[in-house]
Amino acid sequence: MAAEQNNLIDELHPETVPMGRSRRDEREAGGRAALILSAFCLGISFAAGILAVIYHREAGIAGLALLIGLTIVGVGVLTAIAMRRPGSGARDRRARLLASAFEGFGDPLAVTRADGTIVFANLSYREMSGGGASTLPPELAIRPDADMAARLYRLSRVATEGGSATADIRTTENGVAVWRRVTVESMARGRADQRLNIWRFHPLAEVTHGDRESAGEVVELAPRQIVPEGEAHAPGFGPDAAFGHLFESAPVAMALVAPGGAIDVANAAFARFAHAESIEALKGTALTVLIAEDDRVLADKAIETVFEGGEAAPVEVRFTAGGMGQLHALPVTASDGTTGAVALHVIDMTSLKSIEMQFLQAQKMQAVGKLAGGVAHDFNNILTAMNGYADLLLLRHKAGDPSFADLMQIRNSGNRAARLVRHLLAFSRQQTLTPKVYPVTDLVADMSEILKRLLTERISLAHDFGRDIWPVRVDQAQFDNMIINLCVNARDAMPEGGTVTIRTRNVTEAESRDQGHQILTPGDYVLIEVEDTGTGIAPENIAKIFEPFFTTKEVGAGTGLGLASVYGFVKQSEGFVFPDSEVGKGTTFKIYLPRFTATDEQTKADKEAEAAAKAQPARDLTGIGTIILVEDDDSVRSLTARALEMRGYEVLKASGGDEALEIIRAYDKRIHLMISDVVMPGMDGPEVAKIARTIRKDMRVIFMSGYAEDSFRKQAEADEDVHFLSKPFPLQDLAAKVKDVMSAPL
Repeated sequence: MAAEQNNLIDELHPETVPMGRSRRDEREAGGRAALILSAFCLGISFAAGILAVIYHREAGIAGLALLIGLTIVGVGVLTAIAMRRPGSGARDRRARLLASAFEGFGDPLAVTRADGTIVFANLSYREMSGGGASTLPPELAIRPDADMAARLYRLSRVATEGGSATADIRTTENGVAVWRRVTVESMARGRADQRLNIWRFHPLAEVTHGDRESAGEVVELAPRQIVPEGEAHAPGFGPDAAFGHLFESAPVAMALVAPGGAIDVANAAFARFAHAESIEALKGTALTVLIAEDDRVLADKAIETVFEGGEAAPVEVRFTAGGMGQLHALPVTASDGTTGAVALHVIDMTSLKSIEMQFLQAQKMQAVGKLAGGVAHDFNNILTAMNGYADLLLLRHKAGDPSFADLMQIRNSGNRAARLVRHLLAFSRQQTLTPKVYPVTDLVADMSEILKRLLTERISLAHDFGRDIWPVRVDQAQFDNMIINLCVNARDAMPEGGTVTIRTRNVTEAESRDQGHQILTPGDYVLIEVEDTGTGIAPENIAKIFEPFFTTKEVGAGTGLGLASVYGFVKQSEGFVFPDSEVGKGTTFKIYLPRFTATDEQTKADKEAEAAAKAQPARDLTGIGTIILVEDDDSVRSLTARALEMRGYEVLKASGGDEALEIIRAYDKRIHLMISDVVMPGMDGPEVAKIARTIRKDMRVIFMSGYAEDSFRKQAEADEDVHFLSKPFPLQDLAAKVKDVMSAPL
């Protein structure tokens, strides 16, 4: 393909053909032929002169011979001059530099005539068009989706008419939707036979929103300079200038590095990426000066490898200006076949690396969350037994009994442990929430008195509430806990006093795209900001603050679960939380909670639940009926069975799914209810219930688990009539749940 491109460039403009060894040999042979021709012509001229002396009487013939000889000499000399073409070497070098630089350019590029004939196509373009023996024109190089074909057609029309335009076009490549920003620029207008069109196909970032279909129409650009009458090209827009324009206006940072590592020439994108004052300021600057010290060896090795004739793999390096770039080094071949310079392409990886770090952090948080959830589940089994047996003892040892105080201490310690487990479950997003619709401003305002008591006298509390704040659907207890945790952390960060400011405002979908957070899904949000004027968070700790048990406080001053529970609650509420901190100036936590749009079903359900809670009278929790209890933990199984038997129920006990199914098949009386743990060795609770209800179709089911009901519901069948009880549960709650389920109509 390289030879074909040389021929195409030669056809467009013969003096720009890159000169290789065979081409140089041809020119040397041509030079020798010119010398021989000149000598021959001089010989004829000399012979004509001799004849004129000898036959002076026939001077007319001799004069004619002399005239012919001089004419041949003139033709020969002119031919020799034309064949030598002094000064073409510089143009050859320029054409070779430009062609080599754009051959490895990341974006597909092509130069066409007005009729669509390909003059130049780089490697990316040839690969995009299929890599066949013949390079397809731009109209056929990509295969736009059906609704995008009109845009490509309009671009082609603009190119035919000598205009310039750009459009975003969607294609399907290997089954994946890919967007490309296609730009066509006419480099000379007014002379159709001399016009060059430059096509650039810039791949866009992955599109996750549907706005590009409506916003990506064809946009015509400002026209290029008109060709003056009688000229072959517009001033500065010949074939050489076309490549120069591509280099200078390329969106990717590009530079040519001379032997020794100094920058010979760079484009505007490279200057911007390196934060240089100007393109001229980069000339002669050592490339390593622009690269962070730790990565200079990588860049030097890549460039050295290319100069030695090898191939260098792309390397990721950090620049002193703060950006992260993927460095591609490609050889620029000189006329003698050696590498005369190295063409550099720097792909800006700064945003991609930031997203990658956020993704890795999210993965780590998810892994830690699973671990925390598993620990919480097992711990909840222990707490269920401990608190349950304490409740049984309290039934026999009333107030005034010598053992009552000790039992209450055991019960209170169990409750504190249960709160600790809830923090772990909150972080792992597996806590049980009871969300309702609230106006955020009212929730925060109601907490003002509590927050003032938590903050010391040296710390003032300020509010900045927006107007017409949208409602959100949250668990009020967990929301209050989130605000308290953030304010307590702010208090501890201001030992000398300061101000805590709580702000609320609406963030529209359009505004959410400009918040500077790559992982924030566009949408309508209510933004809650908790800002302090404290010491700030060190940069090395900012990525760890949401990890459970991570704390910078003194030993005994905190559990390290406050911010972890904040993170879990926000995530479980389908929101986002971002810290923004500067050492010595303070910290701001920004919480984005999704705007709630009410539906009739949700509004009705919330009102019914609220009314039922208010109308709950004291009632008799005893009952009759047969219950099969499936629980793998011996202490929890024994406690639960004892509590149910005390209420009047007959209890069949099973330590696992297989044993439970055997009892269900063998028992010859009606079994009214099955109470089962969710997570068990072998067969889990939902699987046991599914099989059991094929045997006993009228049997009700209650699941109990240390995990959240929401996470359990994802495992259960959509049409199952099942109920849920969260561990650890007071025996009173167990009896009430069983009574409700047993007395409900079938």
